[in-house]
Amino acid sequence: MALQAGRGGEPKLRSIDDLCAILHPIQRYLSINFLDFTRINGRFAIPSSMLLNVGIVLSVLDCMGNITKVCMAINDRDLTKAQETFAVLGMAFVMTMRGMMLARSRVRLSELYNSIDRIFPNSSELQTHMEVAKTHDYIKRRFFLLHQGLSFALVLFCTMPAVKLVFFYDFEAQEPVADEFHVNPSWVPFQVKETISSYGYIYVYEVILALVAVNMIITWDEVFVVLISQLSVLFFLHFVSSLADELNDLFNLSILVSDMGTAMSICFNLFLVTGAKDYLQIPSYLTPCFVETWLIYDVSKWGTMLETVTARINEVLYEQKWYDSSVH
Repeated sequence: MALQAGRGGEPKLRSIDDLCAILHPIQRYLSINFLDFTRINGRFAIPSSMLLNVGIVLSVLDCMGNITKVCMAINDRDLTKAQETFAVLGMAFVMTMRGMMLARSRVRLSELYNSIDRIFPNSSELQTHMEVAKTHDYIKRRFFLLHQGLSFALVLFCTMPAVKLVFFYDFEAQEPVADEFHVNPSWVPFQVKETISSYGYIYVYEVILALVAVNMIITWDEVFVVLISQLSVLFFLHFVSSLADELNDLFNLSILVSDMGTAMSICFNLFLVTGAKDYLQIPSYLTPCFVETWLIYDVSKWGTMLETVTARINEVLYEQKWYDSSVH
């Protein structure tokens, strides 16, 4: 694929900076950016993010609230409530682990970006040969579709409980607010979530939690995909295998815990679909299932790509006709 023309008709060179600058619309409009890629003396650096640290604290508190709610439901022998909370707890584990990985590995991530940046092709001939523009355009299209899909799922997930409250809650009776009218069923002390007068404040807090969760997932995904895609472009360089090992060390634990939490959430959401009492409950349970299934598939796909590419290194070295480059 030919490089895009820049000013004066010169080919436009691509860089990793182009991909680091991609932000989700939510990140752009609300200024929520957990990883701010900057260059200091020409090298990548990722400053510590107060927003990310606050998000992790909120995520941990949310997990603790969900665990408390599960224990209370089991103690009351309320199987449906326990299943609903387990479904949310699974995704809470996913966002917490991915957020912790980003915060804990901030320095190692910047070093990995710098290692790739040092060997990144910096001429139009090399970028054309290695199809850098094609790879970058694919990643940008993928991020666009991912961001649109997650935005739709987030809007549906956050608005459905409020819509149900408007149509099905008896405001005259002032009964306790059920979990189905909340975005997140996690436990909050002093029965605050059951009071209709505090519903607006709780709803805003739950939407903030959802925004934190989505941004942790998106940020983790962007870093994961950008790194694997760049290693795939540079696969014929023999020392890329050591960078692939470094990437595996960075992401293995978060992928393991994320897949376990996602699988748990999918199972309980499917159980809830079979026992749904009204048609509005079905999309609220199925939407997370579709998103979570895609998350597992996507990580597996990119992981398989990295495995295939690194395996090709030995094949390329074995098939190389070294005598072609001999001085004799």
